[in-house]
Amino acid sequence: MRRIQKWLAGLSLAQQLISIILCSSIVFFLLFFVYVRSSITTIAATQTYEMLESWQDFVISTYKKGGYNYENYESSQYEVSHVVFKKGKQVDFIGTYLHDQDMSMAYNMIMNNPTGQRRGYSAFQSAHTIYYLLGEIDNNTQILSFVDRSYANAIENTLFTSVSNISAVVVALLFVLLLLWVTSLLHPLNQIRTYIEKIRNGEDPTLQIDRSDEIGEVAFALVNMREELKKQDEIKEEMIHNISHDLKTPIATIKSYGESIKDGIYPYETLEKSVDVIIENADRLERKVHSLLFLNRLDYLLSSSEHVIVDIDMKELVNSVLLSLKVIRPEITITTELEEIKFRGDDESWRVLVEN
Repeated sequence: MRRIQKWLAGLSLAQQLISIILCSSIVFFLLFFVYVRSSITTIAATQTYEMLESWQDFVISTYKKGGYNYENYESSQYEVSHVVFKKGKQVDFIGTYLHDQDMSMAYNMIMNNPTGQRRGYSAFQSAHTIYYLLGEIDNNTQILSFVDRSYANAIENTLFTSVSNISAVVVALLFVLLLLWVTSLLHPLNQIRTYIEKIRNGEDPTLQIDRSDEIGEVAFALVNMREELKKQDEIKEEMIHNISHDLKTPIATIKSYGESIKDGIYPYETLEKSVDVIIENADRLERKVHSLLFLNRLDYLLSSSEHVIVDIDMKELVNSVLLSLKVIRPEITITTELEEIKFRGDDESWRVLVEN
């Protein structure tokens, strides 16, 4: 079983479905030839006995009327014959043939059925099967009707041909319907595969599958996922652009303060305070780098909702920003009139706002 499963797993969906259809068809025809053939044989034998009974009733009725006109006897194209026995001895023969083996079988039947009860028999005689039907004309007279298997063969061939033709038509229709069904499954799957390949190649494809089943749901989910990814890409690009722009200010501040200290100039009164400005902007730069790493892991959107909202001292924040920018553009003098005021929010976001 595992080998079969492994073999099926290595086939494409179309090959799997066609294999299942072919296996089902083979099993159907095997059952057809085994079961239906035996059923047809039984039906043919039943029809043969009914035909013998009909002819036997006809012969009995005419025999009772005063004898039988042998010259006008035409039993059928299958040569139905009748033997009349009176008190166990043959007194008449109606038909076209009577072999010794048939006569011997007839005597045995008469001797084994003295009551005259109507019974059917079949026996293999003279290289072919003979069907017998024993009946009664009166208390002392019995009749044995028989015919070879040609009649049963004709019925079997007719029934088998009819059933075979009907079965072949039904199987062909089912096969066509299954192929259409397989095609209806494979076409949208190929559309989905092409859609994914185009996305992988950087294209902007469209996918339109008008189905309400599981394949349609998968296609709808893929389109929605693609749209969501596009939105996330746009947000990511915008964030990267903004963060890259925000990185310029602390880098410029660190560079300017470092160069000034190297030249022996302390932009912020003393060496210690000037170095504190460098450390502060280095910390800011570190936080921005962490934000960028979060973004690259697609965690930025989640982490952005986790910013701590606090009361920000805006006077202190503005002075800190101006102190950082003082060395970058020393030719610009900024005059401020600040009041003690606090805004709620994230410290870094307000700092970026003031810098811009």
